[in-house]
Amino acid sequence: MSPATLSRILPTTTREPAPTSRHLRAPPTLQ
Repeated sequence: MSPATLSRILPTTTREPAPTSRHLRAPPTLQ
């Protein structure tokens, strides 16, 4: 899912360039 699609579903993610990348870089403890 592209960031553009995420921004349409969750307007709060518009301030983040790539929400998906953040989740991928998140430590296992945060998942």
